[in-house]
Amino acid sequence: MAKPQYMEMGFNVIYLTFIFGVILIMALRMKRVKPEHLSIAKRFLLAFTLLFIGDLAHVGTRLWAIAAGSLESGPILSAASSIFELISIYCLMLCFTNIWALRFQKSEGVFYRVLMGLGVLGIILVLLPQNQWTNPNRPPEWSTIRILPWVIQGLATAIAMIRDGRQMKDGFYRKLGWIVIASIACYSPPALFPRAIPLAAIPLMMVVGTIFFMMMEYAPLKEYFLKRS
Repeated sequence: MAKPQYMEMGFNVIYLTFIFGVILIMALRMKRVKPEHLSIAKRFLLAFTLLFIGDLAHVGTRLWAIAAGSLESGPILSAASSIFELISIYCLMLCFTNIWALRFQKSEGVFYRVLMGLGVLGIILVLLPQNQWTNPNRPPEWSTIRILPWVIQGLATAIAMIRDGRQMKDGFYRKLGWIVIASIACYSPPALFPRAIPLAAIPLMMVVGTIFFMMMEYAPLKEYFLKRS
């Protein structure tokens, strides 16, 4: 039976290959996107490119450590990769909030500004020294503090997508909203409640959450880049 770290490495390679493929196809097919969808299509490409950079930093250092025969990378490298990953998921959600506002013409509202402000606040929280990123025993309360704005912004954006998608009879955004909610439900509990989630359950939650992220990445590719005119 394969060792767990090699199974993890294989799954991570599949995920990174998948998201890179999505980005590549989006970039190559951008000229075929309908003019009225071009602004949104470009934002999806930006969102997934930023996510890929963060994932490459985080997962890449993990793969490097496993390949070198270690379970963990050094404290500085581990800290930097974690920061990159968190900033990338905040950038992803900022892009998604902007896409929702652009699609449903909500960019002038207070609700949109509050959601974007939550994303910026979250990035600031990630960079604060109170996180003690290089400390092997990081304060668990800061795990909750730094991820909470992302959870609130993500859930609010997803609910807005579902609501406005239903009103405008846009099934794509209804589906995308539910995928976002599912991914947050898998990813956020270990960060929000670090002492309450059993360690044995976390890897499974991360795998399922990653699958939902892959669905999140494929859905816009299919909707805006692969549909025949």
